[in-house]
Order: sequence, then structure tokens, then C-alpha cells
Amino acid sequence: MSDDLVHQDGPSPDDPFLKDLQENARRLHSQSIKERTRGVVEIGQIAWISNDVIQTHISSSGILKDLVDLLEKPVEPITVKVRIVQSVSVICRNNRINENVARELGLIEILARLLDDVSEELRDWSCHALFFLISENPMNQERLLKSPKIMEKLGKVSHDNWSTWFQNEAHELSKILEFVNEVAHGPPVPSPTPSPAPPILATATATSTTPSVTLSSSTGALPLLASTQGGGAALLPSSPVLGAGMGLTLKNYERQGPS
Repeated sequence: MSDDLVHQDGPSPDDPFLKDLQENARRLHSQSIKERTRGVVEIGQIAWISNDVIQTHISSSGILKDLVDLLEKPVEPITVKVRIVQSVSVICRNNRINENVARELGLIEILARLLDDVSEELRDWSCHALFFLISENPMNQERLLKSPKIMEKLGKVSHDNWSTWFQNEAHELSKILEFVNEVAHGPPVPSPTPSPAPPILATATATSTTPSVTLSSSTGALPLLASTQGGGAALLPSSPVLGAGMGLTLKNYERQGPS
């Protein structure tokens, strides 16, 4: 791990949160699922109610790595993994040091893979955690954009049931990534406008009250009945091609998770 990722002084030995944090960190290695789950949840709660020093200590002391290692274990129950992702989103929230450590630990790629998981709850919370990891962090944004099929995955997850959430996290994350990609690489090249069809000439016979009109074009002749006066030729204009653009305004979202 790079030395510049963790440079903040550690907590005071008298910090009331430190002892609780160390105790729950030991629970992560328990053989009991109940104990591991308790440790995961308690660590997330400590990160939420404590201070920046304790929050950063979670990464500098190796606790964040222990959480990531648990998340990668195939045999770890889905319920525990959901709690890990929830806690990680709190640990990395508004903490650049922890965001960078998480990137070095490969957490962005792990969460991106979890977008394919069979558990809707795990997919949705992974979106939530990814938001905090890329928020105002260009290196993490670039890393997520390089994740295979990330936009396709987010598109699928956006169809999950988000009715209990503040908003559709997958959809919002997609918009942010699209904006970031456009800023970095420019707007997508528009598809070429198809060449307009050749003008169609309508030629009518003046001696007929309801003349037979032949529409001539490169695709052949089509018979048509038209009402004209005085004969001659009338140029039928082709239909205009309309384009639409979409403006994107990013807001400073306060992520709250499901209500």
C-alpha cells in the first residue's frame, strides 16, 4: 500500500471509540456467523458516530482490508456481505484516505462484480457504496469506468425495485459516470445523419378531375390519387429530421439508502 494513502495521526489511546473498534475487529475473524455479522455492523456504526481520526484508523489499522477479504470469500453468506457493503459505504463516506485505500484493495472491482449478483439487496447496496467511493475522486471514477461492462450492469440494476430507496441509485450512478466520461473524453460522436431521400415529383394530367399521380423516386414509381388544379409539377418536400439533446445537471446528493 502506498505510503501517501495513510498519513493521518492515529487516535489517542484514551479515545473511547478505539477499544470498541478493536474488540469488533477481532469479531471479524470469529468462526461464528453471528459474531462476524455483529463485528461488521458495529464497525460501521462506530465509523458513523465517531470522528475522522477513528474513521481513518479503520483503514490504516487493516480493518478495512479484513472487511474486503470477508466480502471476497465465496462461502460468506449473502446477509453478511450486505452488512459489509453497508459498513464500507459509511467507512469511505467523505473520507479521501479511505476511498484511496479501498481502491488499492480492489474494492471498486469487487463491488462492480457484485452488480451481477443474484441478490437484489446486495446489488443495490453495492451501487450505494460505489457512489461514495467515486464521489469527487477522479482516480476512483476512472477505475470504475474501466470496469468491464459497467454501464450495461448499471442499466440492468436500474430495473431493480428501488421504491423503498430515496432514488434509483443505479440510474444516478450511470448519469454521473456518463458525465465524467464526457468531460474526460468529449461528447460521444453522433451517428451520421442519413442522406435525405431524393425529391419526389408529382406529375398530374390536367384533363382529369381526380388525376392519377405517379411518384417518381430512386426506389421506383408508386401510383397515387391526388387532387390538383391546372396540372404541372409539384415538389413534395421530404420530412425534416429532428434531433434532441439532453442536458445533465449533477446535484450534491446526500445518500441515505432505503427509507
